[in-house]
Amino acid sequence: MIPVGAFLSGVKAIMDSRPTYELGQDGRAGKCDCIGLIIGAIRRAGGEWRGTHGSNWAARNAMVSLTEHPRLEPGAVMYKAHDPGGQGYAL
Repeated sequence: MIPVGAFLSGVKAIMDSRPTYELGQDGRAGKCDCIGLIIGAIRRAGGEWRGTHGSNWAARNAMVSLTEHPRLEPGAVMYKAHDPGGQGYAL
């Protein structure tokens, strides 16, 4: 599990590299797709990607806590998460 701050640092590192869009890439070699940004950021933060190809897995299984709330700004990555067993959990 990785802290949200480390994840966000990984996102920023990928964004700062200004990758081109390529399906199935995670920010390495200058290429990235949408979920690849999430996957690559988790890997850069020292985590492992063992989930399905979706950000819901990351929010539920790769983050230590989603209660940290960094300052929001345009372009910020947001997770919508439901607690296990809660209404809306089975997306």
